[in-house]
Amino acid sequence: MKLIQQLHVDCEVDMKERYKFIVITDVGSTMTKAVLVGYQDQSLKVLGISHAETTVEVPLNDVKIGVLKAIRELETATGIRLLGSSAENTLSFRDEVGYLTTSSAGGGLQILVIGLTLFDSASSGKRAAYGAGGIILDTFALNDKRKAVDQMLAMRNQHPDLVLICGGTDGGAITGVLRLVEILRLANPAPKFNEAGLIPAIYAGNVEASSLIQKMISAYFDLHILPNLRPSPVLENLKPTQDMIQKLFMENVMEKAPGYTELKQTVNAEILPTPVGVMQCLKLLSHDVPKNTLAVDIGGATTDVFTILEGVSQRTVSANLGMSYSALNVLKEYGAEKLMQLLPESFPEQQVRNYIGNKTINPTSVPVNEWELRLEHALAKAAIELALVQHQEMHYNTRKIGFLDLMKQGLRDKFETQFEFQREDDKLYFYGSDIDIMLGSGGIFANVPKPEQAMMILIDSLKPKGVTELWLDKSFCSPHIGILSTFDHDSAQAMLHSDLIEPLAIHVSPLNEKAPKKDKVLLQVEIDGKRSVLCPDNFVYYPGAAAKRKIRIIPGKEVLLGNIKEAVTLETDLPLILDTRQNVAGNLKMVDQAMGLYGDEPIPEFKHVPAASQESTGNFVREIYLPYKGEVYATQGQKTRPDDIMASNPYDPARLYIVQPFGSVPSISSEYIGKNLLIRQGDKVDFDQVIARLPHPNHTETQTGKQMSFHSPVRGKVEFIDPKTGLVVMSEIQDYTGKPVKINVASQLKVKPNRIGTYLLRNVGDYVYQGDTIARKLDSSSSLGRTHIVAPSTGTLTTIDKISGEVTICFQSQPHEYHAQVFGEVLQANEQDVQIEYQATRIEAKLGFGKETGGKLVVLTDSLIVNADELHGTVVATGNVSDLGMLESLADAGINGLICDNIDEMILCDYLKTEPGVINTGEESLPFSLIIRSGFASPIDDPGGNSNYTRYAGQYVYLNPHTRLRAGVIRPTINIIRDKA
Repeated sequence: MKLIQQLHVDCEVDMKERYKFIVITDVGSTMTKAVLVGYQDQSLKVLGISHAETTVEVPLNDVKIGVLKAIRELETATGIRLLGSSAENTLSFRDEVGYLTTSSAGGGLQILVIGLTLFDSASSGKRAAYGAGGIILDTFALNDKRKAVDQMLAMRNQHPDLVLICGGTDGGAITGVLRLVEILRLANPAPKFNEAGLIPAIYAGNVEASSLIQKMISAYFDLHILPNLRPSPVLENLKPTQDMIQKLFMENVMEKAPGYTELKQTVNAEILPTPVGVMQCLKLLSHDVPKNTLAVDIGGATTDVFTILEGVSQRTVSANLGMSYSALNVLKEYGAEKLMQLLPESFPEQQVRNYIGNKTINPTSVPVNEWELRLEHALAKAAIELALVQHQEMHYNTRKIGFLDLMKQGLRDKFETQFEFQREDDKLYFYGSDIDIMLGSGGIFANVPKPEQAMMILIDSLKPKGVTELWLDKSFCSPHIGILSTFDHDSAQAMLHSDLIEPLAIHVSPLNEKAPKKDKVLLQVEIDGKRSVLCPDNFVYYPGAAAKRKIRIIPGKEVLLGNIKEAVTLETDLPLILDTRQNVAGNLKMVDQAMGLYGDEPIPEFKHVPAASQESTGNFVREIYLPYKGEVYATQGQKTRPDDIMASNPYDPARLYIVQPFGSVPSISSEYIGKNLLIRQGDKVDFDQVIARLPHPNHTETQTGKQMSFHSPVRGKVEFIDPKTGLVVMSEIQDYTGKPVKINVASQLKVKPNRIGTYLLRNVGDYVYQGDTIARKLDSSSSLGRTHIVAPSTGTLTTIDKISGEVTICFQSQPHEYHAQVFGEVLQANEQDVQIEYQATRIEAKLGFGKETGGKLVVLTDSLIVNADELHGTVVATGNVSDLGMLESLADAGINGLICDNIDEMILCDYLKTEPGVINTGEESLPFSLIIRSGFASPIDDPGGNSNYTRYAGQYVYLNPHTRLRAGVIRPTINIIRDKA
């Protein structure tokens, strides 16, 4: 860090002496914004701002192209030549031009967190990731309520930039985190951009497990062992992990994004993650204005929330709450009914849903009329409100006030929640009304037609209380100023207020009882000698004045303005908002009329946009990757047909056992372990097999004498051994039998057959592993005080016979089979991977759901299904889905897949039986797979469209519905296959 700081000092001098102009870009998930600043009399001035779409999707797939477009727009707007080359795709600058950039392209630094429990080590891991500028894709823990196979599939589908493993406190439990690490090893997720090489992984957990984890996954990940970020239950040590996360991001992740290599070679300093740049800007602002600040930065994929309270800065990134890629997830998390309350009654839910769906799959689209603008503002309010809740849950505890505290604190605790947070060793407390400044940043704020609209987005989402200043990052340049401040602090600070940050208004909202009487006086306001009285559910807006005016606000009886009980006097020329609303969503008309927010523009008519014809013909490769080792039947050079089985996973992932033979022996040496551990890696161990010799309790390891035997409590294959502790990791041996195995429970427990239900611990249909206890009875004659019956084999408990007293266990094989799906030829086949080359015309679509499938293409001529018997096993194409009944009829007919140009979002939800949410699809269990080629529209909006497919009728079609709308965007494909077989 000292070296980086010195580089910053050197660069600050170099920037001023060498460069006349500095170009600063922020490469966002959907838009790239460029700012040109120039030195004039040793100070910087903003000379121009431009933006362009971020180019991370095929066919461009190169962030440099979007950067170049934004810089060329700067050149046109300012008349200043910046680029050193006129070549179309060459990024170079003239000698007098410096270049800096921040980036969150495609969603920024994406991290998987693995911890022991969600609320302890995993929670510390999340704080470390957030503090380093990361976005958490998913958090895995023993208590996250997912099965091992579900955790593994989730890990594999995420494509993270980095994996953070935090395994409990030093000296604490390690078995749980080792199980999760083994699942990670089996899942072996691919990098975001499918580059060759290993995903970086950090282990910052229990030091006792370090060497074993090194052995388990160092061949699969670029593993870094760091000090435990949770060394004890009451202590966190986040900084080493945060520093390493940023280092790995810069060195191993950022440059792997398409086009980043050249970008990195061109900049004059390290590329910073956008959130780090924003935080630097806020620190600069809080240094200039030492007030408690809450800022939100809302983007296409994420919403960042920052707080600086009493000098302590905190940040969270809500990875799936944004205005484009994440719009459908905002709808899901917030709820359609609640979102509709933020809109006038004239807005039909059906059309609102379709607009949000189209925004998700077309992330660079912008509102073209006031109706769409208002809808996006409501969506922004929902996203920010959800993100603020996540921020509070992550960093602040709601303090439960006891009776004595309540007496001491007085009136305030009756009305307002108190929050607790940590600064070093001190516990600090604050109330929401202690926040002095609320700042809005991001494209939705920078592009508001009226500043009053930005005010209401902040007010309705953050719900300020007391007296609060509302500020706007008017040009969405906070990340640019943040990175600039690390090199030219004084100039960046001067530019904040003069060019970039704009105070919007002062908002006053009293703290009062939840349901005060309608005629209760909450506020009295005196402006220029005129007094007004406000009761509950009032909203008054005073526009800004030409000069400062004196304003006196008098709270009513038992009413607070934050921690102030007396009158407040302000002198300001800013607009003033007096807000006593009890329900933000219940007074839309009153607020609209008071502030003149929106016009009465009617709902626009839908104009159908035909599906884009993005087709390519050639040779393609279908890869079948088994999530864990199974059986592969394919051979190199084999000709394939769609129904051919190429591979299968006959069983679920093998269960993992952690055995500690020497766990009861204190201070035992590794030499003793090496001599007396009787098994080696790769050995198969049976139940009760002697696997280690232990010293007698009355002897040390160096004394001769009688030794004790340690018998294995499980049956399995030895996967790993830690030579320092003797800890053994074994995997289940999956030699299951399909023959029913009967256990006479009544006889073994010595009870009547009709009484066995009293002692059984499992029910019919339960899956049990060999060795699991299935029945138990207290037994004074037993040395353990009870009698156990364990399952002699693995399988499903199929019957409980209370006449014979027997229980039957049978392994019912349900293998997961992988079909070729195409006419083609096997290029290669190994123990976990099969690649098949095929010839096809490929059509890219927008969104897909379900598993890979295929069949003969049938084109529907109208919305009625004719000759349903002929549809079995086919892929059906149509222009538009008429209703849910159409989908149900197609399911009854047994089709494999459906291609449609458009579908109503509500119909899609009914078919999926859930809101789509985060778009990382392709494994849903559905009656048939569904691919949407164009977007979302009401059935009456688009009556046709099936002419797109008639030329392919009768041909075999392979559908790959997998869709990923964030970093490393993946779109579903329709493949019309040429028969090579």
